Amino acid sequence: MTPLSTYPAPAAVSNIKPSHAFALDVVRHPDSNLAIYSCFADGKPAVALVNVSHDGRDTILTPLFLGIDAGTVLIDHAGRVAHDRMWRQQPGQEG
Repeated sequence: MTPLSTYPAPAAVSNIKPSHAFALDVVRHPDSNLAIYSCFADGKPAVALVNVSHDGRDTILTPLFLGIDAGTVLIDHAGRVAHDRMWRQQPGQEG
């Protein structure tokens, strides 16, 4: 997957779903109305990046991504831990 691609990789090598690609498109769209929303995820305090829209008198919050904190450990499909919140990946080695 290229950095600017919004198309998910094949399911065999990626957890990226079409809904994630859609969320990225929303984030990148210049007309998006984004906000950080205080919430709970699995019963624990969390924050989410949401798109805010309006339908008449109703305000609609569409969750796009869940925030991570310092205690979150990211591990890729090969079992490698992302140290210092950075992955070094060679072109063609996505996975």
